[in-house]
Amino acid sequence: RVDWEACMAEVSTVDLNKKAIGDAVHGSSFMISKEDWVNSAGLAEGYFLFFEEADLAYRLKRKANFLYIPGAAVIHTMGISSGSPKDGGKPTPQALFYFTRSRLLFTARWNPRKLWFIKIVVLLSALKWLLRCEAALSWSVLLGALNRTPNQGSFISSAHRG
Repeated sequence: RVDWEACMAEVSTVDLNKKAIGDAVHGSSFMISKEDWVNSAGLAEGYFLFFEEADLAYRLKRKANFLYIPGAAVIHTMGISSGSPKDGGKPTPQALFYFTRSRLLFTARWNPRKLWFIKIVVLLSALKWLLRCEAALSWSVLLGALNRTPNQGSFISSAHRG
């Protein structure tokens, strides 16, 4: 179970100039021992693109430490796999679909009591895109929430191409 209030309090007090132990790491910048990888059974099957490393971290939390090392450099080109926006641009339908689906899965697994809140946030997100006349983005959020994978020839796929 995730204590979200404690997480936010910890984030605001982190000194980025010192080594620190944390609860999770970004997927583009973590290394894991072979033993921990095998014992954890790796990344969970239900996720795609988002939240899989956070889920792995929570499964390993009692057995492993996540160490932040100041000065370590990682080059990560954001959005290459998902088509996510760069510099605050509009997300792609695929990115919204997978983010929504994984967000709900992660919350259901690790903080089910807050799932109702995340569902409201998801509905508001779909409404926001609809009000901005972005039907494909709105449907992507709703399909992700319903865990309905779009067909290859669907509006989501065609919206991404053009």
